[in-house]
Amino acid sequence: MGGKNMFKTMAVPIAIFAVIAISVAVIFLALPPAAVSVTVARMFPSSEIPRVTQNYSIDFESPAYHAIGTEQSLSEKDGTHSYDIKYPSVTSQTVSAAILSKARLFLDDYSKYTEEYADLNTYMDADYDLFTVGAGYYGLVMVANSYCANGAMYSSGIRTANYDVKSGKEIFPVDYMKEGALERISAICTAAFVKQFDRDDIIAEALSPEKSNFENLLLAADGLHVFFPEGRVVPDSSGIIEIAIPYASIKDYCMLPSEITEAAVRAEEKAAADKQPEPTAAEPTATQFAAKSNQPMVCLTFDDGPNVGTTDKILDVLEKYNAHATFFIVGSRLENNAARQELVKRAEALGCEIGSHTWSHKDLRKVDEAAAGSEIEKADDILENVLGRKAAVLRPPYGDFRGPVRERVNKPMILWNLDSEDWKTKDTASIIKAVNAVDSNKNIVLMHDIYKPTAEAVEKIVPALIKKGYKLVTISEYYAAQGIELKGHKVYRGLTVS
Repeated sequence: MGGKNMFKTMAVPIAIFAVIAISVAVIFLALPPAAVSVTVARMFPSSEIPRVTQNYSIDFESPAYHAIGTEQSLSEKDGTHSYDIKYPSVTSQTVSAAILSKARLFLDDYSKYTEEYADLNTYMDADYDLFTVGAGYYGLVMVANSYCANGAMYSSGIRTANYDVKSGKEIFPVDYMKEGALERISAICTAAFVKQFDRDDIIAEALSPEKSNFENLLLAADGLHVFFPEGRVVPDSSGIIEIAIPYASIKDYCMLPSEITEAAVRAEEKAAADKQPEPTAAEPTATQFAAKSNQPMVCLTFDDGPNVGTTDKILDVLEKYNAHATFFIVGSRLENNAARQELVKRAEALGCEIGSHTWSHKDLRKVDEAAAGSEIEKADDILENVLGRKAAVLRPPYGDFRGPVRERVNKPMILWNLDSEDWKTKDTASIIKAVNAVDSNKNIVLMHDIYKPTAEAVEKIVPALIKKGYKLVTISEYYAAQGIELKGHKVYRGLTVS
């Protein structure tokens, strides 16, 4: 990575680099826009700048979800202000007590939140991810969401920690850092933000090399993970931000325990071994799409749109190959926007299906029944106004169908069995590689038509799937072909119905 190659050849002492790096954020953001990218490219080649992951959340569908330790909870589910804070206990009583103390800090946060919105019903939930780092350490991430039941306000918080399994003590990444480490981390994070965001949206002070800006550092097997709370560096809509910095990029600034560095080496070796060359395929003509009765099917599904500049490019590809897809639209994006309404009309005219992704993408589990009903009804109303019909299918925001959501949604709820992770990587090649994994058990693909890399990936994905013999169909077409009736209050993930 960048640090490994750069610092082998640089003849500048670390102390001097540290002084220079202190001003990186200010310099980047003071430059004209064109000069910013040039300066970043010179200091950190684009391929060596880590990605910024937006809207970080705990993946409750992961096989590793709560696989370590025993789930515990602090909860109060009655009254005006309710909460449910999940946290793990482990064999070490010392570690368990430390984790419980960290969980209780969320209660302190929530107390301040309820004071601010004392006259409204509020709720907070918190979840966690606990994992091992090497043979002797734990890594812990805890994420809390606080919101008003009417959906008017929402905030998220994060806390991280590492623990020594043997001693039970919490360890702090900053304790392993040498002089200039924070400056180095600050410079890398600044480069990552500048590469991915509009410069005007970045709060430079939040990236300066101060300990208070880097409170959520986490040692993991693949590197040092840096978390920024919602709204700290960029607008709230980006949620919690995560940047994973490979250890090679900061090796000259840290003296990490050998168990952690050895685990990182093994992780890098495995990643290199798993990396396969991208397959190439000649693009078929549209006439090759003619379906056979036994032809395998794939459903390409797109969330969060429509979006001018990306959705239309996806529709161009679908039209070229006479392929169908399903678009789960956010209703509010159609309001007073003729261009987006035309995209939806065009999609339907091409044989695509228009499903609902609610009115404003609120988590239906985290609002009251009236607000959830409004989210669904308002989306249906605008679709009926634009297309003359309501959505036949719905994809719940965040794929969250738990708790009261089933009762609230009298539509078939469509999930996915293959995540392109375009929301995470925002990289065309990575999206193509992910979708290349389709098979009979992974044939409902999650993508987002709001991203340019996704639109670019679709140009390759569609002809490649057709060449492999797949027919690209809508959700309703797929389930009709399987003889499966779509019913309200039911959840569909491939052939699994619950």
